[in-house]
Amino acid sequence: MTSDRSKAIETMRKRYLDEYKRLHKKDDRIEFFEEISRMAVAAGASAWEKIIDGMLAWLREELPTALEHFEESITLDLEFAYPWNGKGLVLWDQKRYDDALVAYEKAIALDLEFAYPWNGKGNVLRNQKHYDEAMVAYEKAIALDSEFADPWNGKGKVLRNQKRYDEAMAAYEKAITLDPEYAHPWNGKGNVLRNQKRFDEALAAFEKAIELDSEDAYPWNGKGNVLSEQKRYDEALAAYEKAIALDPEFAYPWNGKGNVLEDQKRYDEALAAYEKAIALDPEYANVQYNLGILYWQQKRPGEAVKAFRSALELELEPELKEGAESWIERATQMIEAEKAGESAEEREQADRSSDEALVTDLFEAMKDDLPDIREKKIEFKKKIAESVGYSRIIGQGDANDMLLVLRDWNSFSPILRQDLRGQNSPGPDERRGGGYFLVWKGHGIVIDPGVEFVTQLYRKGLSIADVDTVIVTHCHLDHTRDVESLVDLNYRYNEAKGVKPHPPNENFRQLQFWLCYAASMKYSEYLKTSGCCGSPTQLDRGGDARQLTEFIDVLAIPAQHSDINGRDNEAIGLVFVLKDEDGPVARGRDHLGLEMV
Repeated sequence: MTSDRSKAIETMRKRYLDEYKRLHKKDDRIEFFEEISRMAVAAGASAWEKIIDGMLAWLREELPTALEHFEESITLDLEFAYPWNGKGLVLWDQKRYDDALVAYEKAIALDLEFAYPWNGKGNVLRNQKHYDEAMVAYEKAIALDSEFADPWNGKGKVLRNQKRYDEAMAAYEKAITLDPEYAHPWNGKGNVLRNQKRFDEALAAFEKAIELDSEDAYPWNGKGNVLSEQKRYDEALAAYEKAIALDPEFAYPWNGKGNVLEDQKRYDEALAAYEKAIALDPEYANVQYNLGILYWQQKRPGEAVKAFRSALELELEPELKEGAESWIERATQMIEAEKAGESAEEREQADRSSDEALVTDLFEAMKDDLPDIREKKIEFKKKIAESVGYSRIIGQGDANDMLLVLRDWNSFSPILRQDLRGQNSPGPDERRGGGYFLVWKGHGIVIDPGVEFVTQLYRKGLSIADVDTVIVTHCHLDHTRDVESLVDLNYRYNEAKGVKPHPPNENFRQLQFWLCYAASMKYSEYLKTSGCCGSPTQLDRGGDARQLTEFIDVLAIPAQHSDINGRDNEAIGLVFVLKDEDGPVARGRDHLGLEMV
C-alpha cells in the first residue's frame, strides 16, 4: 500500500468516526458520504468505495442494494469491520433483528475499539427488551468513545422503558450536552416529561426536536400525544397529520389520530385510522386495545372481544392487560344476554349495574395513572422488604441488657387531632406514642406497643427481627395500637424467607404474647388464627412470678388504672426478675418493676 493511499484511508477512517456521528439530517449525511466516496475512488480503495456506496444506498432507503454493496466490501477485505456495521444497519431497518445482532458482533470481533457496532448492538437488544444487556452494550460504546451521543440516547430509551424517568432524563441531557444539534434526545426528553405529566415542558422539548430536524416524524407524533392529553384536539390532529405526511409507514400517529377522533365521537373516522395503524404494524398491541374500546362504543361487543383478545395475544403493555380481560368479560356478558333474547334496553340496564362495568369504567378513568400507581406499589413493596430484611442485632455488643423508653406520651393523647395535642408546650417538636422495649440475655420484650411504637423501634435501628415477646398490661389504645402491626410485620418477615403459617409450619417464627385479662379477650383468637402465636399466655394479677425465659421471670401486680375491655381492677403492673447463670442479678426490692399507665 502506497504512502498516499494509506494516508487517504486513514483520513477517511478518522472522518467517518469523528464527523459522521454528528451528522443527523439525511441530506447532510449523503453529502458527507459523497465526498468520502470521491476520496475512496481517488485512492483506489475498493473496499472503502463499496462501503460508502452501501451507506449512500442505505440513506436513500435502497436496502437490498445497500446490502449488496456491504457484502462486496466484506469480500474485498475480510478483516474490515466497517461494512459489517453497515450490514447491521440495513438488517435493523429490515426488522431482521437476530441477523443484525450477528453482523454487529462480527464488526466488534474484527475491531474491538469500534464504538458504532456496540451502539447498534444496544439498539437491537433494547428492541428485543433485553434491557440489561442493552445497557451493557451502550456503556461499552460510551467507554470506547466518550463523545458519542447516540449510546446516551439509547440509554435514555432503555431507562424510560423501565420507568426510571429521572435516570432517563439524565441520559438524554448528557446526549444533548455532547451534541446540541441532535434532535433525538430532545424527542426522548419530551416523552419522559409527558410520562411525568409535565405537559408544557414536554411540548417545549418536542418543539425543540422539530426545530432541529423538521423532517423527523417522531417529535410530531409526540407533540400530538401531548396536545391530545391536553384536549387540544384540533392541534393534536394537525400534529398527527404532519407525522403521517413525513412518514406514511409510521403506525403510531395513525393510532393517536384514532384516539382523538374517538374522543370526538367521530367513530367511523376513528375506525379507519385504527385499521390503517394495524395495516402498517400488525404487531401493534395498543391499537388493538383501542379498537376494542371503539367497537364497544359502537355497540359491537362481538368485534370488541376479538380486538381485546388480539391485543392480549400481542405484547400489550402490562398495565392494559387487566383492562382488556375485564372488557372481554363485560362484552361477553352482553353477547350472552343478547343470545338469551333480552332487549337492548334490558341489556344496557343490566350492564350499567354490573361489576364488570364498574371495573372497566374505573380502569379507563385511571389507566393513565396506572404506571405511577404501580411504580409506587413497587416502591412500597421494596420498603416493606427493607423493613423486614433487617438482621437481628440484640444480644450483640451494646444491644443487650437494656430498657428503652420508646414513647413521648403516656396517655391517649397521640390518637387525638394534632391541633389538640398541645404541640407548643415544652417537649420534643414531634410527639409520638410508643411503648417500652426490654432486652435481657438476647431476648427482646415489647411492653405495651401503642401508637407509633413500630416507628419508634425502627428509629432506634431495631426491627421486628429483634422482637421475641409482646406483653400488654391493659387495653387503652396508646398501649395496644401497634399490636397488629407487629403481627403483620412478623408475618412479612417470615414470608420474605419463604415461610407461611398456614398450613402449620415449624419453621415459621412465632412471637410470644403475654396478655392481661382484657387484652386476652380482645386478641387471643386473632393471634391463634393468624398463626403468629400458638397460644397467648394470660397474665392475672397476684400469684407467683412466671418464667418467661431461662433468665427472665415476670410477675403481674395490681395497678390502679381503669381498663376498657374489662373491669376497673384488671389492669396490671409488671415486675421483672432478671437472672444470669448464677440466679437473679438483684435481690429484694431491686428487681425491675414497671407500672404502665
